[in-house]
Amino acid sequence: MTDPGDFSPDGDPAAAKRLMQALHAGDLAFAFQPIVAAATLRPAYWECLLRVATDGATPIGGTGMIGAVERLGFAPVLDRRTLAMALAVLGRTPTAELSVNLSGITVANRAWLAVLTNRLRTDPSLGRRLVVEITETAAMSDIDESRRFVDRLRELGVRVAIDDYGAGHTSFRTLMALKPDIVKIDSTFAVGSAGSQLCRDFVRTLAVAARDHGWAIVGEGVSADEDEAFLIGEGVGYFQGGRYGVPQTDEPWKS
Repeated sequence: MTDPGDFSPDGDPAAAKRLMQALHAGDLAFAFQPIVAAATLRPAYWECLLRVATDGATPIGGTGMIGAVERLGFAPVLDRRTLAMALAVLGRTPTAELSVNLSGITVANRAWLAVLTNRLRTDPSLGRRLVVEITETAAMSDIDESRRFVDRLRELGVRVAIDDYGAGHTSFRTLMALKPDIVKIDSTFAVGSAGSQLCRDFVRTLAVAARDHGWAIVGEGVSADEDEAFLIGEGVGYFQGGRYGVPQTDEPWKS
C-alpha cells in the first residue's frame, strides 16, 4: 500500500465516521495506482485506493483512516463495499487487473467471502484478474485463520499479496504458511536498499526464498536510480510508488 495522499495512519474517528456516511450515501470512489513491471515500467495491475469526494470532485485519502474504522467496527462493511466496487470495475472492463486491501478483521469475515464467492459464480474470470492484499501484521494475528482464508481465495482463482512486508514483526513463517503469490517489500527496506547493508541482506534473503517458492516481489516507494537497479538485480520484478505513477481517479487503462 503506497499512497502519500492517505490520512494519518493513527486514524481519525471523526473522519472515519464521515467515511461511513459517504459509504451509505454512495459517495465512495477509487483512485488507481499502477504496479509496474520492472522490465518495461508498464502497469501490470492497479491498486484500488479508496477515496471520498468532499465536493463531488476533490478526492481525499481514505485508507489512512483504517485504524479508526476498525476501532469503530466499520471495517467489515467498508471492505465488502470496496470489494463490490472493484468487482464492478472488473466486470465492465475486461482488460483491467486490480488489487484491493483488506483490514485484519476481514481476513476472518465470512460475509466478505460470501460476496466474492457469489459474484465469481456468475463470472469466474473476474477472480483471475483480482489481487487481495493482506498486511503482514494482519496475517500474523491468527496465522491458521489467515491460511484458511488464503486457501479459499486461491481455490477461487484469486491471487494473494502480503503487503508492507518488513514493516511489522517480519517472519518467514508468515510467508511459508500462506504461500502468497506476491510479496510487497515495505518502503523501509526498499528505499535506500542500495546503500544499506541491512536492507541489502533483507532483500537478498527474501529474493532467494521468492525464487524457490515462486513469489513475485514488489518494491514499494522507490525513488532513486541506484535503489531501483539494486532491486532489479536481486530479482524484484515490480515497483509501486510516485516514481512509477500516482493514483488517478479516472480509469487509467482507458487512456
